Amino acid sequence: MKINKILICLILIVSILVACTNGSDFVSNNRTPSLTEKEETLITTISEETATVSKEKSSASKTTEKNETAVSSQTTVSEKTKTTKPVSTRRTTTETTEKNTTRALVTEKETTVKLTTKISTTKPKVTKPSTTKVSTTAEDISRSTTQTETTTAQENNFCTVRIECKTIFSNLDKFKENKKAFLPSGGVILNNAKVQLKGGESAFDVIKKACGENSCSDNCQYCRQSGIQLEYTYTPAFNNYYIEGIHQIYEKDCGSQSGWMFSVNGVFLDVGSSSYFVSPGDIVVFSYTCNMGEDIGNHY
Repeated sequence: MKINKILICLILIVSILVACTNGSDFVSNNRTPSLTEKEETLITTISEETATVSKEKSSASKTTEKNETAVSSQTTVSEKTKTTKPVSTRRTTTETTEKNTTRALVTEKETTVKLTTKISTTKPKVTKPSTTKVSTTAEDISRSTTQTETTTAQENNFCTVRIECKTIFSNLDKFKENKKAFLPSGGVILNNAKVQLKGGESAFDVIKKACGENSCSDNCQYCRQSGIQLEYTYTPAFNNYYIEGIHQIYEKDCGSQSGWMFSVNGVFLDVGSSSYFVSPGDIVVFSYTCNMGEDIGNHY
C-alpha cells in the first residue's frame, strides 16, 4: 500500500512538472508541447513499476486464496477426522460388547452343560423301606373295623347292633346240655345288623328292634318264624329293662357268673341298656360273659 501511494505521488509530481513545462513552452513559443526523452523514460519506468506492483499484488491475492483454500480443506479434513473418530469408537465399543456377550453366552452354556452332567451323573438316593415290624392285635383290628363302620353308619343315620356268645366255647363243660342246640357256630348270633334311628332310641330299643327284624347267623328255624328270641324284665326301682336271655341263652346257663352285658363303641357302661341313648354311627354290642365280664374285657 505504501509503494502505491509513493508511485501515485511521483506520477502527480511528474504530471505537474510536465504541465508547467508545457504551459511555459506554450506561452513562450505558442506551439504544441513535446515530452523530453528523460520524461518519457521516467513515465515508462513508473508504468512498468506500476505493472510490476499490480502483478505482485494479484499473485499475492492468489497465494492468499490458495492458503485460505488449503486452510479450509484442512479444516474440513480435521472435521471429517473428528466426526469419524466417534464412529470408530462406537464400532469398537459395539464389537467389544458383542464379544463380551458371546463370551457370556458361551460361559453360560458351559455352566449349563456342567450342571446337566452333574445332575445326570448323580446317583439318586434310594430310601430303604422301613423294616420295623408293627404288631397288629385282634383288638387293633376290631377298633379299626369299628371306626370304619361308625363312619359309614353315621352318614346314613344308622347304628350297628351285634350279639355274640363266644365265651361259651371256652366253658362248654359248664354250659347246659339242653341249650347247646341254640349255640350258633362261631359264637355270633347277630353279625353287625344296621338299625335305622329316628331319634331318642336307647340301647334296649335298638336291640329289641334288631332282634325283631333279623334272624340269627345260622338262620335257624326258631329265628325264621319270629326273629331272634329276646326276653327281658322291667325293674321299676331303676326304671330299666334287664336282658335275661337272647336266642334261648339265659343268665347262669354257663355258670353262676354268666349273663349278658352290653358295650357301646368298645366301652362297657355303668348304666342299664334303657339309660343309654344311641347316636348315629354307634356300635352296640351285647356279649355273653361266663365270668362277670372279665372274659369279655369289662374289668371293674
